[in-house]
Amino acid sequence: GYTNTGISASSDGGDDDIESNSQFLTNGYRYVADEAAIVRNAALVAGRRRSNAVQSCSSLSPTASGGFRGSRSLFNGSPSSQRAKFIGEDERGISLEIGKFVALITVSGIHFRRQHWCILSLILLIIIICVAIGLPISDNGSAPIGFNPPPTEKERLKLVSTILSETPLIDGHNDLPWNIRKFIHNKLNLVNFTDNLRTIAPWKNSDWSHTDLKRLKAGNIGAQFWVAYAPCGSQHKDSVQITLEQIDLIKRFISQYPTYLQFVNDSQALIDAHSEGRIASLISVESGHAIGTSLGVLRMFQRLGAISMTLTHNCNTPWADCSKVDKADGKPEHDGLTSFGKIVISEMNRLGMIIDLSHSSRQTAMDTIAASEAPVIFSHSSAYFLCNSTRNVPDDILKAVARKNGLVMVNFFSYFLTCSNISSIEDVVAHINHIRKVAGIDHVGIGASYDGINSPPTGLEDVSKYIHICFRVYYHLVTGHQRI
Repeated sequence: GYTNTGISASSDGGDDDIESNSQFLTNGYRYVADEAAIVRNAALVAGRRRSNAVQSCSSLSPTASGGFRGSRSLFNGSPSSQRAKFIGEDERGISLEIGKFVALITVSGIHFRRQHWCILSLILLIIIICVAIGLPISDNGSAPIGFNPPPTEKERLKLVSTILSETPLIDGHNDLPWNIRKFIHNKLNLVNFTDNLRTIAPWKNSDWSHTDLKRLKAGNIGAQFWVAYAPCGSQHKDSVQITLEQIDLIKRFISQYPTYLQFVNDSQALIDAHSEGRIASLISVESGHAIGTSLGVLRMFQRLGAISMTLTHNCNTPWADCSKVDKADGKPEHDGLTSFGKIVISEMNRLGMIIDLSHSSRQTAMDTIAASEAPVIFSHSSAYFLCNSTRNVPDDILKAVARKNGLVMVNFFSYFLTCSNISSIEDVVAHINHIRKVAGIDHVGIGASYDGINSPPTGLEDVSKYIHICFRVYYHLVTGHQRI
């Protein structure tokens, strides 16, 4: 994860109000502290033997200014101590007038008259209320009560944009490379991807198209996993060839737009690309059937730049079960991960490849978490608790991922958010919030699956809207830019 540092923001004109309120509270605390010092010092005298205390206090005589003169000083020398006046003494003890309060100092302690206790309690209550309403920021991002009015949505979006310019937002899954293959057969010269593809056929007529470079920049995306996908129908046929062609496409795409994109395959390169204003671009293989049963193919994918791989897609591999086996009519083929599957996990650990459990069955996920020496991720899955699709992650696995220091990246497909074809940005926030509560704030991310879904949420129609989900998370889920 990445932690933002050094960002501070305040609404224009708010500093004076904050300073004046702070000064009021400071003066109030100083007043109470001074009066408390008077009482404490007086109590020190009263705490001695009664005869000594009475003798000591009797030797004090009022001055013209209302203070005391004598061999023992009861007071701390602050201006407020001049408000104390000696009233007298009797068999009960010594009576002092402190400001508007009358205190009786005895050997056993200090006593205020009942009505004065009420006044003192009321003052303390007022101070507590002032602190309570003047300091915190509400969960919905409004300004503190009594200060400036809440910032406008435009101002809030600007603040979130500033945060994202310093801390890269990483999306775990984008299927644009497959659409390029499907629509123009990987012929990159046919389309200018800096144009708005919503105005260019065949993208403008497709429900599956959400990505171009200008919209990515508008969404303030910092890093993108581009998917080298081979469909399940290619398994045992040409899946290796298709995957190689898609890796080649992604690298050519990145090279063709160097002012927008930069190929990276480690975290430092990602940070460097983002600091230079380019979208850090990583390659992910989908899925494990692309390697068949060959560790050599896996190693070649890694050498060509693939940084992660899903173990399965919507079909079992020869060594792992997919999420479809968890359906009511599903039939596990391997009961999770096979012995060779565990060897694949070990080799991915050795190569430094990220193990992606999206599309894996529950048992495959648990077996992998147990076998892996490194953190694992779900690159584009949501919370099973909120939508019981087998593509989503149950709470017990969320906790296991957290214990492994892994990550669950929320998918924006409506059928994985609400189990229907209708959803909104608030549903995405709900899934983020649930994963945050169960797994922890360090174990939730975003893997929208744009260009691989046809029912995105209202408010998150394409990649230009990433900033809006960050806006919602920042102002309605957590407070503090470190957490975003």
